Amino acid sequence: MATEISTTILLCQTARTKPIMFEKLFARADDATRTALQAITKSRAEFADALASSAAYAITAGEAYLPSLYGLVEKLPDKETPIPNISCSWTSAIGKAYTSSFFTSNQWHFEVVNVLMCYGLAYRERASEMLALAMDDSMFAERKSEITRMLCTASGIFEFIKETELHRWGQKPNAVIVEKLVEPYAFLSSLSLAEAQQLAIKFASIKGMDASLISSLCVDVRDKYSYCDSLLKQLNSLHDRFSDYCMMNAAIFDALAYKYAASALLAQKEYGRSVSMLRAGLDRSAQVSVPWSNAGGLDALKADFKAATAALQKAYDSEFRTNTTLYYQEMPPPLSMQLPPARALAKAIPFEAPQPHSIQIAFQEGWGCSVM
Repeated sequence: MATEISTTILLCQTARTKPIMFEKLFARADDATRTALQAITKSRAEFADALASSAAYAITAGEAYLPSLYGLVEKLPDKETPIPNISCSWTSAIGKAYTSSFFTSNQWHFEVVNVLMCYGLAYRERASEMLALAMDDSMFAERKSEITRMLCTASGIFEFIKETELHRWGQKPNAVIVEKLVEPYAFLSSLSLAEAQQLAIKFASIKGMDASLISSLCVDVRDKYSYCDSLLKQLNSLHDRFSDYCMMNAAIFDALAYKYAASALLAQKEYGRSVSMLRAGLDRSAQVSVPWSNAGGLDALKADFKAATAALQKAYDSEFRTNTTLYYQEMPPPLSMQLPPARALAKAIPFEAPQPHSIQIAFQEGWGCSVM
């Protein structure tokens, strides 16, 4: 039964950014200050390069750059400082707009939000790389905990952006950019937890755990994907393939929820109710409108959905025949069958902003200094 469980991780496109020469923003800084700022410029450039080369490297580079970035941003007086505004340019990793062209802002928190989002997406990409290497059940069981940690860490980063960093970003640009909105981070956070819980479902299936428990886990994954899909449809400004991905996964785990719920009833010798549960799952699956596109791995999800519905049909045919020829138990109307309540195991790992690096900014020719 483990082969029925879909384990996928949605990948976003890689965001790109233009260089920022921090030392050139402070034309009258002394030599020691320029050296410190050059180090920050180098750290940012390494993070930007890592985004296009290696998820593991991007995580490490992000951890190196973020304390310096917060040292510049969080310790910066809003009005009393002679330090000029930053000008930062990014393409969008998730939006339909600015996928190839840059959006430029002079707001410090635009930089922070983009760096944090790319940092969270790097955790997701690393999780995907590790999952791809788990080619059999033994390797999957060995790597599951670490992959789950990666996804739950990503979820915590997106929650931090949504709950904390967006509030710190005061006057946002008037332009329609998804990075300034709450919904994309709610989507990415819930998406990461849904994918993490898929791993728990596959592991439970491999270990032959209680079918009712697995059904509850499937219900939670289905609900998370449905929530993500509703957010995407409200926004209509993120890539269309994201919505197709969530819709198909919601359909897959809805079918699996009914399959495992029926297995639990069968184990309790409730043969008639098991048949009705399977019929209810088949009826719901028949209402799914499968997208025509195969972009972003949708062809694999379509195959998983086909396999899930085929498993439902096979079980229904067998159990219906057995019940009508051997047990003769009443089969309630399919619409009366209720799945077990959702149960969530995957939780976001809370993220906290790193301790800002203390950077002393000293100016020549009597400009004074500001300690950050």
